[in-house]
Amino acid sequence: MGLDPVRFSRLKLIARSPAHYASATVEETTAMERGSAVHSLLLGGSPVLAWEEGRPRRGKDYDAFVADNPGALILTATEFGKAHAIAESVKRNPLACKVLDGAREYEASWKFGTRACAGRIDVLGASWVTELKITASSDPFKVMYQALRMGWFAQLPWYMDGVMAAGLGTPDSAYIVAVEPAAPFAVTVLRLTDRALDQGRRTYRGWLERLLVCEQSNEWPPYAQSVVELDVPDNDVSLDFGDAEAA
Repeated sequence: MGLDPVRFSRLKLIARSPAHYASATVEETTAMERGSAVHSLLLGGSPVLAWEEGRPRRGKDYDAFVADNPGALILTATEFGKAHAIAESVKRNPLACKVLDGAREYEASWKFGTRACAGRIDVLGASWVTELKITASSDPFKVMYQALRMGWFAQLPWYMDGVMAAGLGTPDSAYIVAVEPAAPFAVTVLRLTDRALDQGRRTYRGWLERLLVCEQSNEWPPYAQSVVELDVPDNDVSLDFGDAEAA
């Protein structure tokens, strides 16, 4: 059997180590569940339904509800309300609506060299790609650091280049619609600069090259393969001997 197409959600794990990429698993969290619901409400997808408040999502009644609503995203009543509030805030923002206009949840397949790749792009517009992100803060300064931590700067050019490789268009702009998950559900629309796109492009290509080497050798090393010297930073620091983290 051939290799599964490379998807960005997994590719970025190789930035931690090839071992993390090879052993990747996904554990659904409440935040991820809410994010999926908001994406469905705004971009289309599975129906989003609420389960009765105070009742656990297990047992015969819940199983019957799931069976009666195949494919639905079933949230607690509280999370259902939050998801709708987030979605409505985005809908009220004209800038967000503009860059979210296009083919939504667009599944694309392409090749970089001979390696099959794929991705589900939140929005493929006439000349842009857009990703919808629910993040703790949509303050532009904080989004910058979140984008660095989560690999968003690489994700957008990954999709742009994939669209071009697949012959689906020539996007020249990339946007992030960032929305906060709590009142007032502040929305910020951000456009990646040319410098950010260039850095992101070089980043994902480095990850992809590392992946190809690992696949060819079938070797998936962790962080280090030899003893690493452990030192303190060059600047003067105070050593904290508290027990905040167990040994």
